[in-house]
Amino acid sequence: MRVIFDPETDTISLIFREDKIAESDEVREGVIIDYSKDGNEGE
Repeated sequence: MRVIFDPETDTISLIFREDKIAESDEVREGVIIDYSKDGNEGE
């Protein structure tokens, strides 16, 4: 797992896997989950 904080945009990214992103979904305002081709949660 990798954690990245961007102070310029005041955002945090939690990287669980290094798979390519196939789809993104905003599950609630300000929370975006990226999914790999096989449906696993990614960045």
